[in-house]
Amino acid sequence: MEGLLSKLGEAEFTQYVSSFDIICFTETFLAFQSALDCFADFVQFSRPAVKLSDQGRRSGGVLILVKRTLENFVEIIDLTLDNIVLLKLDRTVFSSDRHVILCGAYVCPPDSPYYKHSQGAITSSISVIEQCLLDCAEKFEQSYSCCAETLMRGQET
Repeated sequence: MEGLLSKLGEAEFTQYVSSFDIICFTETFLAFQSALDCFADFVQFSRPAVKLSDQGRRSGGVLILVKRTLENFVEIIDLTLDNIVLLKLDRTVFSSDRHVILCGAYVCPPDSPYYKHSQGAITSSISVIEQCLLDCAEKFEQSYSCCAETLMRGQET
């Protein structure tokens, strides 16, 4: 999404978004993790976009909205990683015998200055996401008697 703030004044957009129970936005370019008033019916989980230099805009940013009616069925797994939000959705939401790990992630393009900014520690956003999911699977294996189901969905550019 090319800058979420630019869309918030459009009633048609906010109505459409509000018709869903769970929504994930990437490339929000939001510099903050505070609540957006137009989505008051949602619990908001976010990671701010990253400013890589004094010039230019922020990079990435992730926002997941969950209807307040589902709030008691959502657990935060991790909100500390750049451009990644990890949540656990309780199995009862989907009438399933397994919990669902929801990973909202912005994958930086291969030539992104983000990788230079990380001083070589990160060479691919995909590898960071893979490690997160592996860590989550291990955590859930230890914490719960049943495994969690991992669903992945994204848009390729």
